[in-house]
Amino acid sequence: AVLAGLSDSHLGKRKIWYSLTKMFETEPDEKDYRDPWYTRMKFALRGIQDRDKPKEATVEITSIDHFSQVRNLKPDLIKIDVDGYEAKVIPGGMTVFSTEKPVIFLELHKKKFISRFGVTRRDIVRPLFDLGYKAILLDEHHDRKETILPLDLDDPAIDREQTDMIIFYHPERLPTDCT
Repeated sequence: AVLAGLSDSHLGKRKIWYSLTKMFETEPDEKDYRDPWYTRMKFALRGIQDRDKPKEATVEITSIDHFSQVRNLKPDLIKIDVDGYEAKVIPGGMTVFSTEKPVIFLELHKKKFISRFGVTRRDIVRPLFDLGYKAILLDEHHDRKETILPLDLDDPAIDREQTDMIIFYHPERLPTDCT
């Protein structure tokens, strides 16, 4: 295990702010990290106070590309579950994605988690489709009743307001006997 924060570039050791579900590379305003009042109330009734209040830590901030390069890694599979930070992590892996073409398990989060980056869910996945990746949506993956659906960039499911698991694969990496 490596204690690091993934982003779009390698920044070295940096102070970050993090809460249960968000990471910030700059000190956040309260409006950026506070859960809605009803979520705070729900956890307060369970005896959990300030679960959304960010803590500070110093960690290495790096990218998938830099991490792979300095360790001479050629990944076959990458799982990205960064609770809304996808907009920063995907651009930091474009060299690895284009050269190694790993299978990518991407948990694509709701708009409320990614809107702070000024992008849409479609903006986040577009670079992967532009590299020739194909995608499969695991619909309702949190309920263990998932349906496996093909997904393309024009599919309305990309814009829906829920957290989805999407598997991206590159046809060049499929075994020749796979159809």
